[in-house]
Amino acid sequence: MCARCSEELHDRGGAIARKHKTVSIDEKPKQYGFCREHNRERISFFCDTCKETLCVDCKMYGSHSGGKLADHRLSKIEEAFKQAELEAKKIDPELDKRKAEIRIKLKDVSEKI
Repeated sequence: MCARCSEELHDRGGAIARKHKTVSIDEKPKQYGFCREHNRERISFFCDTCKETLCVDCKMYGSHSGGKLADHRLSKIEEAFKQAELEAKKIDPELDKRKAEIRIKLKDVSEKI
């Protein structure tokens, strides 16, 4: 937020607002949303088998609390997010091949126009 807004909201906002600590956007803790099943609970886990996000209630009382689902490996959502970021950055030869094919077709179409 800009300096003017910060001053208006924090410096003049009363005793409680003055105690707030402002941090850069990079330092802000990530929030991964709310559970689809338990809409008041924040997502805490990722089921590596089902490829689903879960909250604590899902593991304690819900879908992943009993039966075969209870044995599924869960990752902390932060770890799963970091892993997904790494996977997304990997070079995909099949995708690169498809992009090259599309570029050739686009060039052919452009030449015909």
